[in-house]
Amino acid sequence: MKKNNPFGIIILIAISVAFGYLLGTVLGWILGMKGFNVTLLIIVPLSVCCFCDYANLVIYPIAKSTMNRNIKKHNFGKTTTYVSRANYTLKSILCIDEETGRVGYVSLSDPFRFQMANPGELSKIRSTVSAFAQGGRRFVFFEFYYGENKMRFPTYRVRHAYSISSDRIQQALDEGNRICNLLLRFNPGGDDFSINRNIPFSKTGLWGFLLSFISIYVTVAAFAYEATSDVSHTENTQFVEFLPVYALNFIAASLAIAGFVLGVITLKNASVSPVRGKGFAKASVIMSPIALIILVLALTAFIRLRI
Repeated sequence: MKKNNPFGIIILIAISVAFGYLLGTVLGWILGMKGFNVTLLIIVPLSVCCFCDYANLVIYPIAKSTMNRNIKKHNFGKTTTYVSRANYTLKSILCIDEETGRVGYVSLSDPFRFQMANPGELSKIRSTVSAFAQGGRRFVFFEFYYGENKMRFPTYRVRHAYSISSDRIQQALDEGNRICNLLLRFNPGGDDFSINRNIPFSKTGLWGFLLSFISIYVTVAAFAYEATSDVSHTENTQFVEFLPVYALNFIAASLAIAGFVLGVITLKNASVSPVRGKGFAKASVIMSPIALIILVLALTAFIRLRI
């Protein structure tokens, strides 16, 4: 079982970009060509940031249909279903057969694929919270491992700190415990959370994440420079005056490509031999295309404004 398909997420981001570009085209038809170029610099990046909301609204019915069709096909009996929910994350559906303990799973990043596991194949089952810097709690989740793949499902996520004794945090913990206790009923030893430290940590994946993360900041800097540059007097404008724009785009693109390559290499190696730190590689594979898409579209709009 895999929590997310990175390439599926990239496809969803591309769809969001296409939607933003279509909306920009409509506004450009209303406002004129100059207005069209400006909307590209604003609407397309906004569409990328909101791709999770689009997917949760449009793709969720497809994923739900995939789950319903397959639990009937595999003769699931009475089931307990949990739909993960958290801000800025794609939904996923977890379905547990209360008679056999079999687990069915469908992610919105791969809505046509049904994944199934037996309870004995799961380990490190727990429901817990992540600590907030000031001592409160802001992320409540339950999780389990399938082989070396971590499957984490948020039950509550907030921006502000709450005490662990608060009613809302306790409700979220109880919701996670309900799922974990059902799984542990069929796999009593599944709550052993000892981590195998003999599995090596992938520094390549970490470097890929760092490069991709830095590329996002450089992309924002390039975008801000383009948005504030005076491009109205194009006839007297020399290429050298906009050299910082092209330099920032080149640096951001180079960092994003390098991060993407390192992430792919790490994931490829992890498919052969288990490693820790795959999450960094997955993040780099997702973040790099986002930066590249914004760079290409923003630079295109900037060049068109100068013509």
